[in-house]
Amino acid sequence: MVTAEIIVDVGEIALLEETFGQLIDSEQMRITPTTFEACLTGIVRPKRMIEGLFRAFDEDADGRIDFKEFVCGLSTLCRGPDGARLRCNRVLWGPITQ
Repeated sequence: MVTAEIIVDVGEIALLEETFGQLIDSEQMRITPTTFEACLTGIVRPKRMIEGLFRAFDEDADGRIDFKEFVCGLSTLCRGPDGARLRCNRVLWGPITQ
């Protein structure tokens, strides 16, 4: 997880739950790398950037993003404190620049 601090209001949680529900694999109840990539292809380039974002969201490194990881990842990227965003950037850019 990029941060344990979740910075969203109550009204946003319902929207995040709905969005997450549309993205999950119904058997695993998590977002798979394939679905994550499909959602971001054409928006985020290169593909390695999508893979880095997935790693940044996937706190427990199990290859899937659960609801908590989804909310924490979005919260960090959009509203997180500077330190948390920097840690996220290191996860995101590390594999690309190595």
